[in-house]
Amino acid sequence: MTTMPPVRTPQAPGRTPAPSAGQSPGAPASASALPTLDPIKLVKKYKWLLLATTVVGMVLGVVSHFVLLRVYPIYTAFIVYECAPQEESVGTMTLTPNFRDELDKFMATQVQILTSDRIARRAAEDPEMDKNAKAWTDRFKRGNTLDTAKAVKALKRRLSASILGESKFVRLSLWDTDPDVAKAAVEVVGAVYLRDRRSDSMGELAERKKLIGDSISEINDSVSRLQNSRSRLLVDQTVESLDDRANQAIRQMTAIDEKLVEIRAAKEAYIVRRDQLRREQERPIRNYSETIRQQVDQNPTIQNLTNTINTLKGELTAMKQRLGDKHRDVVQLGTRINGLELQSQSEREKLLAQEFDSQLDGYTTAVTSAEAQESDMIKKFDEAKARAAELTQTLAKVKDIDREIERATESKARLQQDLKSIDIMGGMRGQSRVVLFQPAEKPKVVTFPKLYVMLPAGVALLLGLVGGVVVVREIVDQRVKSPADVALIPRTRVLGIVPHAQEDPAGAERIETVFRDRPTSVLSESFRQLRVALLKRMHNAGHKSLVVMSGMPDSGATTVVTNLAYAFAAADQSVLVVDANFRRPAIHKYLGLAEAPGLADVLAGATTLDAAAQSTDNANVKVLTAGSAGARAFERLSTRTMSELLREASSRFDLVLIDVAPAMVAGDALAIAARCDASMLVVRAMAEKRGMVARLRNELSDARAEFTGVLVNAVRSAAGGYLRGNILASHNYQNNGTEPGAKE
Repeated sequence: MTTMPPVRTPQAPGRTPAPSAGQSPGAPASASALPTLDPIKLVKKYKWLLLATTVVGMVLGVVSHFVLLRVYPIYTAFIVYECAPQEESVGTMTLTPNFRDELDKFMATQVQILTSDRIARRAAEDPEMDKNAKAWTDRFKRGNTLDTAKAVKALKRRLSASILGESKFVRLSLWDTDPDVAKAAVEVVGAVYLRDRRSDSMGELAERKKLIGDSISEINDSVSRLQNSRSRLLVDQTVESLDDRANQAIRQMTAIDEKLVEIRAAKEAYIVRRDQLRREQERPIRNYSETIRQQVDQNPTIQNLTNTINTLKGELTAMKQRLGDKHRDVVQLGTRINGLELQSQSEREKLLAQEFDSQLDGYTTAVTSAEAQESDMIKKFDEAKARAAELTQTLAKVKDIDREIERATESKARLQQDLKSIDIMGGMRGQSRVVLFQPAEKPKVVTFPKLYVMLPAGVALLLGLVGGVVVVREIVDQRVKSPADVALIPRTRVLGIVPHAQEDPAGAERIETVFRDRPTSVLSESFRQLRVALLKRMHNAGHKSLVVMSGMPDSGATTVVTNLAYAFAAADQSVLVVDANFRRPAIHKYLGLAEAPGLADVLAGATTLDAAAQSTDNANVKVLTAGSAGARAFERLSTRTMSELLREASSRFDLVLIDVAPAMVAGDALAIAARCDASMLVVRAMAEKRGMVARLRNELSDARAEFTGVLVNAVRSAAGGYLRGNILASHNYQNNGTEPGAKE
């Protein structure tokens, strides 16, 4: 029974695969992305060039130092000035909390003035410059006329000024190739600056005097306005009468407040008693208080009835003793007494109700009266409060005005004192905030060149130049040097790497069968890792046939096929190797097999797969060679017969590996990729470019076979950076530290 491999639905022609993360839809897959440069790798790769550049740079720096020292030495002369804080009065310095900020600003201003066009122009035109620094001025003369513009420009270029750290010192520097000229020129500039500073100082004093005079006038106007405002507030009253009236209003507020508290307390008591009576009134049977009952008992009507009943009761008792209980007179008297008692009780109830209603009306009236009194007291309190607030506000305004007048008077006194101090300072001709601290001296040591500057400068210059060339070269170089370069291509998976044969310490004799000959070598371990990646992907997808193709000749695809066959065979997989490279078949040479019969003969119908498949030294590996030269028709690789052959081979073997001609020189690879299950691209490091890999990846992605990824072959440690260390560690671990090249 033939097992059919799962059929993958071919993609429509021209359909672009789904874009990867970070790529816009419809963007073509390309290798145009700039490679990410690893500085460590670059240093390791070009270490000898960089070392030679460093040595040459040091030599260049030393030579440049001595040449410049002889041809163009620079001497710098300088003058140091000391700056003082602002003087507010004679002999007294300002020591306000922000005096440091003021001094820093002043010193920064002086630095700008020292290097300004004004000072440079005055110094260039100063007769002392032509007298003391004639060698310098002669450089800018045309005949006997000084070219002031050029002289000023040159002087500004050589001048510099700076603040010395956090101190109060400012340094003026000037450089020249002649130490005498440098000293003379900086002295002239310093003298011009000091004259300019003295002139500015006198102008500053005049300006300050004017500002102080204006401030005094403003203070006088302000005091006059304040006094007028005070007079309008007081009118005919004095401050003391305002104070008394305010106190009287406050006392009245206190008294009203106390009375208001009493009224509110009484009102609350009336409300409580009124509400109690209202609740009692709503009951079916009223429970009158003892007070109401006593008041009713004092009523004359009740008292007369009570006395009459008591008298008749006494007579009834006497008649009973004399006549007996059943006597007619006794019965009549008893009936009369009962009638009077009923009358008394009725009258009492009537009077109790009247008294209850009278008390309820009284408390209701009392509550109303208390509320009226409370409202009246509140109105009086608000009026008293408004009067007190008005008086207090007026009193506060008067006191504020008095304080403002007092402060203005004190400020005026201080300004008048400052004005006197300025008048005294104006007579002191030498007064200035800037004084000469250290005069100019003839420089004895060159400022430039310095060996400790020229040496690293030469190294830095050459290293920067060479490093720039190296970086540009690496960026422009589109060759695949390591898996990282393949990873730059969108949607391209790296299946693994195979180091260059020379990197393997085991020293493989025949790279084509290294897995069979040296199974513990680093190269063999690379094929094992590739086997794991391929086996996982193909097993999950149910694939059996894999076409292994390269872009250019000598990429190593045939070597990968033979070693990969032995790697799968070592994992108990039955493998059929198919040599579909009709142009340059080589697998039969590598494995020592006959060239025919083979694939070409099977496709021509001259033989069968069973008859053409040749056994090897490994029972799990069989090979279908290219076949007879006369039967190698390239077109048969894209026929239905080829598809049926691959289907038959997939049913008999666990894996079918197909070697094809390079894709850039023949179309056989893509034709076979349209008939098998999976494809893999082999790229040789330092030989093929990313653009070609991207193009082949796109073509393989559009084919029927699933594109599994790219294998980077013949990777060197110089390109991989850390690869050399990994190779040595892997070799030593697998061979227990044996020497490279020893027999396993």
